[in-house]
Amino acid sequence: MAADPSYVLAYAGLADVYSLLGYYSYMEPNTAVIRAKQWVQEAGRWMHSASDDAKSAVLTSNAWLKMVFEGERYYQYLRQNFGTGESEFFVI
Repeated sequence: MAADPSYVLAYAGLADVYSLLGYYSYMEPNTAVIRAKQWVQEAGRWMHSASDDAKSAVLTSNAWLKMVFEGERYYQYLRQNFGTGESEFFVI
């Protein structure tokens, strides 16, 4: 990244690493999510000059973060406000 700060695949890779570290509890999940989101945001700064493959990698990293770490909150919200949220959760 020092040689080419616009290489967004490196940022997406780091976001994936941190999100997996948090997911498998090798790192405290809240800390891992914060760091992963920082790397996704950094990649977003360079998206305008990235290839389509690199853009899809960044978007996939961001989607993984949202699905895994924010999906549970959405599920709990549905469950509390609408009874069982199981069927609604899988529609997402």
